Amino acid sequence: GKSTMAHAIAYEMWQSKKWKYRLISCGDIVKKHRNATAKYLKKFFDEIDSEIVPNILIIDEMNELLENTESEHHDTS
Repeated sequence: GKSTMAHAIAYEMWQSKKWKYRLISCGDIVKKHRNATAKYLKKFFDEIDSEIVPNILIIDEMNELLENTESEHHDTS
C-alpha cells in the first residue's frame, strides 16, 4: 500500500504541477561490487539534477539499502 500511495501522490503532482516522477526499486540500485551502488546513484542523481523540472523520486523497498551491511558481498563491506 505504501508504494501505491507514493505513486498516486507523485502522479497527482505530475498532473497538477507538471513535476516529473521516477519510481526505482532497490533491486535496481543495490549492486554487487564495491562502490558500484555509489557510482550508479551518482549517475542517476546527476541525470535528475540536469533537468529543469522538479522531480519526485520514489525508492521502493528502501530498507534493502540498509540491510546486510556486514556481508562480504555487500557494497559497503
